[in-house]
Amino acid sequence: MISLLYIQQWSKNSFEYNYLNNIKKVINHQNMKMYLGFDYGYFSGINVYYGSSKDPSLALKLKDCLIKNKLNVRLCVNIPYDFDIILLLGYTNLKKERHYLIKKKKNLMKALSFFN
Repeated sequence: MISLLYIQQWSKNSFEYNYLNNIKKVINHQNMKMYLGFDYGYFSGINVYYGSSKDPSLALKLKDCLIKNKLNVRLCVNIPYDFDIILLLGYTNLKKERHYLIKKKKNLMKALSFFN
């Protein structure tokens, strides 16, 4: 299987750019195609998606790890893209959500360590 990690593009030294690069260092993404980024809107929480033609077990395991580490998971559903996992970490256009992500960064890193 192809091992690819796609990171959402952000301006260098922006909050999003720095946050994603820190996470990128932790994830060992062997045997999966993963997209990592942020969402925009007026909701709160982390969105976990998996490709429609992919096995949902990896996404469900990730969702369980996030919940176990006391992170707010908004949804875990399939989406018509060719990724094993699409992880959108929150709605960074909201100040409240940015503060939440900063506060819970250690928990998120711990939850994502299951990829190693």
